[in-house]
Amino acid sequence: ERPSAHRNYLPWLLILFALFLFRVLAQLLQKLYPVDFLPAFAAWQSGALPYPWLLCSQVVIIIVSLFTIRGFIRGSTLPRRSFGKWLMFSGAIYFAAMLLRILLGLTIAREHPWLGAKIPAFFHLVLASFVLLVGHFHLRSPLQAR
Repeated sequence: ERPSAHRNYLPWLLILFALFLFRVLAQLLQKLYPVDFLPAFAAWQSGALPYPWLLCSQVVIIIVSLFTIRGFIRGSTLPRRSFGKWLMFSGAIYFAAMLLRILLGLTIAREHPWLGAKIPAFFHLVLASFVLLVGHFHLRSPLQAR
């Protein structure tokens, strides 16, 4: 049986992963077989990366996320304080930068292609939340060797 520390984090990691996976699949669907009930392909794209490179990076993120989730499912993820500190620091910077991106895109830079891209920015918050959650586990887990 998984330790309770792993069980506490797992539902949230799965929700965040499902949101990101939805984003990747929805954009791919709009690229290959556009549908009316989703935003157009361009709305999912900020233009920071050409789509083939973006899709490749998203596949890498999906693979890393699945390995992370597998560790939580098995209860085999061992908390490491130094890794947790690194994840919390980088996740907080990532989250703050994307939150600022959204705020600027909603106010003074609506027409800017990167700042005004609301859908990609929202899903960056989802990824940053995943990083922060895993970091929190590594810092605060009762399994943490002190």
